[in-house]
Amino acid sequence: MPALPPELYDDLLQFSEPLFRLPDERDGLLLPVLSTWPGLSRIDWSGSANSFAARLVYALPARELQHVLRALGTRGADPDRIESLCGRVDEALSQKETAGTDARGRHFRETIERLSSPRYQLDRRFVNLTLLLDQGPEAMGTRFVADAQRPKYDSLATLLGDIDERAAVLLGRPGSGKTTLLLRLELERAWRALKGEADGERKVFFVSLGGYRAVDPREPPPSPGEWLADRGWTASVLVDEGDGDGAPGAAAQAFVALQGLLETLLTEFHQFVGEHHRVLDRLVGALAMVRD
Repeated sequence: MPALPPELYDDLLQFSEPLFRLPDERDGLLLPVLSTWPGLSRIDWSGSANSFAARLVYALPARELQHVLRALGTRGADPDRIESLCGRVDEALSQKETAGTDARGRHFRETIERLSSPRYQLDRRFVNLTLLLDQGPEAMGTRFVADAQRPKYDSLATLLGDIDERAAVLLGRPGSGKTTLLLRLELERAWRALKGEADGERKVFFVSLGGYRAVDPREPPPSPGEWLADRGWTASVLVDEGDGDGAPGAAAQAFVALQGLLETLLTEFHQFVGEHHRVLDRLVGALAMVRD
């Protein structure tokens, strides 16, 4: 599949899913249209309409995807909507191909390619975010209270756009999709940056502190700065050109401050983990002595 904006992927899925409910309908519609496409034999025809449509939209190159969309018009689908979707596919491909060739442009294109696989796709029917207000550590009773004036959200980007706070914490049980939501936000921002939209200039970088370790467990971890640079935290991606008089611009100053903060967090995190390992080693030794 050509890398497409996530909202376009969602619209394509919503549009095509109702027409693929029965396996016979899938065969009758797609085989004549895709008979000359070399990838036809790799299509998985099984599963629900939603899962089949999701796999199909991801697997098809842009040309074949547009052929399938136009073939859906023979099944009573809205022709104006079909042409609109086809036009959006062309527009997305053009935006990605004509993006800047500087470090920032390359970074956003690489982000899009990396996060456009099915692994990071969301079914927004199952995204149900509640905005909680922190009453502070001295709160009587429950510290985090749902904001009764806010709706449930199926988009993290929409939720963040509705609040003025400069920091928010995403909470959820293990496996509930926190990482996927954050990576989806990174993907959405990358596309908006390529389009030149204002909120696309708000950079999103996902850094998992749990990955801060040496390749060889017998060796010390890399310096926080080196580790961050390996994950895209470089000044050429994040900063502006400066103020024209040789002084660093506001984005450059923000980058230096942000990198310093992350280096502090990584150092403290590593020390925290190391201390826990030392405690566990002492505990294991004590238990061995008791057993003896």
